[in-house]
Amino acid sequence: MKTIAYYIILHFVIVGCKTEKKQTIHISRSNDTIEVNNTVKDTVVSKQINSKDLKGKLIGKTYSNIYEISEFKDYYSPGGHGVGSTFRGKEYSIKIVHIKEGITSFVIFNEAFVSESDVVYKILDVLDLTKKEYYTILKDNDKILYSGFGYKDGKNDQEIIAIAQYDENAEFLTKIYKAWRADRKTEKIIEIPVDGIKVENMDYGL
Repeated sequence: MKTIAYYIILHFVIVGCKTEKKQTIHISRSNDTIEVNNTVKDTVVSKQINSKDLKGKLIGKTYSNIYEISEFKDYYSPGGHGVGSTFRGKEYSIKIVHIKEGITSFVIFNEAFVSESDVVYKILDVLDLTKKEYYTILKDNDKILYSGFGYKDGKNDQEIIAIAQYDENAEFLTKIYKAWRADRKTEKIIEIPVDGIKVENMDYGL
């Protein structure tokens, strides 16, 4: 069976002043690692999004490329990853998108339909990271959203999505601020307690 999994650590840049900062995205496919450094000029986004309405519009939509979704025509996606192996005959994935100005971010939970020539995704749920409680955390560049590298009680769990405190000297990040599960049983993104959760630091030792 085709493997659609690839993993991403996304460094969110969220600020309210006009300064230049580095945004680093690590994407690995199989044994290859690609590092992309983008300089992002932080701006206050004037475009307001009614995320509740957006979520309702998105659920159930299908796409091969995220930019086929009209609501995301002004967004940027650095990638995503598969969620575990086949589960109850289905495959799942997570896609990260954020607005090009660099502030509004969403995590998209999909069912993936894999064919010989293409992968089509159906949106199951959306995690809105523009809410004040998440924005307050993520505006600090050392607090980062991780997906695909989470551990629960010592075991790798690709359903885990977490905001963690970055530490370049730590193999695992254990200061977790928020955590969610892209739950394949319910096909929903659900918030979960941070107890027992850690994130593998793919920068460690580099």
